[in-house]
Amino acid sequence: MVGLVGIGLLGSLLFTEWLPASVLWFPVVAFALLAFFHERIERRRLQADRAVAYYRHGLERLAGDWIGRGRDGARFADATHPYASDLDLFGRGSLFELLSEARTSDGEARLAAWLTTAGDFETLGKRQRAVDEFRGKLDLRFDLALFGDEIGSTVDTGVLLRWARLPAVLTRAWPKGLAVLFGLANLVTLTAWWAPLLQAMTKVARGAEELGSYGGALPFFLSLGASGLFAAWYGKETGRVLHAADRPQRELALLAGMLERLERERFDCEPLADLAATLRTGDLPSSRAIARLTRLVEIDESRHNVIFAALGGLVFAGTHLAHAMERWRTRHGAAVRGWVDAVARFEALSSLARHAFENPDDSFPELVEGQTLLEAEGVAHPLLPRETAVRNTVTLRRDGQRLWIVSGSNMAGKSTLLRTTGVNVVLALAGAPVRATRMRLGVLQLGVSMRLVDSLHEGTSHLYAELQRLKSILELSAGPRPVLFLLDEVLHGTNSSDRRVGAAAVISQLLERGAIGMVTTHDLALARIADDLGLAGANMHFVDHMENGELAFDYLLREGAVQKGNALELMRAIGLKV
Repeated sequence: MVGLVGIGLLGSLLFTEWLPASVLWFPVVAFALLAFFHERIERRRLQADRAVAYYRHGLERLAGDWIGRGRDGARFADATHPYASDLDLFGRGSLFELLSEARTSDGEARLAAWLTTAGDFETLGKRQRAVDEFRGKLDLRFDLALFGDEIGSTVDTGVLLRWARLPAVLTRAWPKGLAVLFGLANLVTLTAWWAPLLQAMTKVARGAEELGSYGGALPFFLSLGASGLFAAWYGKETGRVLHAADRPQRELALLAGMLERLERERFDCEPLADLAATLRTGDLPSSRAIARLTRLVEIDESRHNVIFAALGGLVFAGTHLAHAMERWRTRHGAAVRGWVDAVARFEALSSLARHAFENPDDSFPELVEGQTLLEAEGVAHPLLPRETAVRNTVTLRRDGQRLWIVSGSNMAGKSTLLRTTGVNVVLALAGAPVRATRMRLGVLQLGVSMRLVDSLHEGTSHLYAELQRLKSILELSAGPRPVLFLLDEVLHGTNSSDRRVGAAAVISQLLERGAIGMVTTHDLALARIADDLGLAGANMHFVDHMENGELAFDYLLREGAVQKGNALELMRAIGLKV
């Protein structure tokens, strides 16, 4: 509508004398205002959509309907890691998918690193304080989650980091001066040519006179030709700079918003305050520096518009933009790594804080320096629904019961106990709350052997894969940190005699090196390993019972070795004759 009004006013101006030329400014200003307000309304609509998605996802997590709706971190999966695949840290329905709300690839990598590498005693103490304060900052976590294109999407900050490290291309200053001179010459000669011509055309349209001969074109075309030669000579270098800056545009928009929001927040605990202090370069906040680069990249994007390209080409806008980007990279490029790293840490802390907020009954573990122990009361698996998860108590310590042999029938809960213990230890050693009423532990190193597969491609059997894992756990136990080992159905791929001798050998070596742990088994002969240790070992078990002709389980841990199995009952239950 505004465009039609503008065309009508232009026609009236050309063919009548009752309107002044200044009236054309009204549709131009009106169009600019409409475009401005439309952009603001559209941004608010998109933000409202993201807010709705944010709260919907939160309700889905609280209802237990979160699997497959988040970033699963599958790219961090590593079959050779001492416990990542065994404890379902990555992949669909994983701990990472439940926790992560990172918006950058570095934020995801930071959270993954915390889950797969235990921090030291001092680091974990700081991280707990940071998570505890962060979980109360609902507005901050909400705002950080809403930046970007859509909830759950992430950007590859590696693109921005690689651009920031590129070597300088425009190392000479004098070509920029030539670009200024050629640009001014183009504008002056074009104005000298077109101004009298446009004035004469207006008079002709009104019937005041006939169009005569108007010159002045030669200076402009001479200036344009010289400019073209300069552009052909210097344009390749500026083009390289501008093309390289096109790639991190999406990353810049997200990062600028997150940095600006973090800079406005005030933190009380020292770890968060120190982290926020890294978001400055000299006297310039990182958000303002990133915002400047974002504006340059947006202007460069506008050069693809036909009108802007024509006008920008006359004044060498691309050359000036390229030099401005090079100046920015010279001044701030070295600091980008620190900014991205700080944002990644904030995102990892925010992920743990969100989990802490949504699970207020979970408790922060008490970390005990210099001791080898794990005391977990009322511990349950955080990936299971809180309402149905059965809680048990686990107590292992180097100066007490160091080994549990856990026996029980199929599906009674042995493997789930190991995973429950392992996942909660992972959370504790990442600085997060755990699904337990109380937990005390030393800063341990986890070694788990549960989910092992053979490999036709590599020519390895299941037994060989298990032996390789046991070897890696033994190597961990020779390191500086005490090991918590969790071995599921140890050596079940061999005969009973070899199993007992081999398992006893591995377990005795682990205990000699100061490790503590649990071993599950169907083989009651392995129960004697705990008996041989006296007070340092214990047998524990799960039981089942029949209800209405079907097996039922209570998943409660009991002392002693199991006295019966359920394999025959299971066979009969599915119709096999035994």
